[in-house]
Amino acid sequence: MTERPGSEVRAAQLSGSHIGRTATLGFGNDRHPGGLIRGRLAMVRHGVDGDDVEIGLVVGGQRLSIDVSRHKVIELD
Repeated sequence: MTERPGSEVRAAQLSGSHIGRTATLGFGNDRHPGGLIRGRLAMVRHGVDGDDVEIGLVVGGQRLSIDVSRHKVIELD
């Protein structure tokens, strides 16, 4: 996929071609506001049932593994 910098995609649309791009995603909810997390996309793994997506982000030299809904909106730079 060739999204422009600053474009938003759903987690279900992520693929190996997005690895290496900077990804920003929000977390929290109405009752417990969170914030934003931003890092280099290092891994994308789609669940067997298609409902969940696991992404790996490198943030400050640490690799984080985050499970998100396939509907989660992620901004790519």
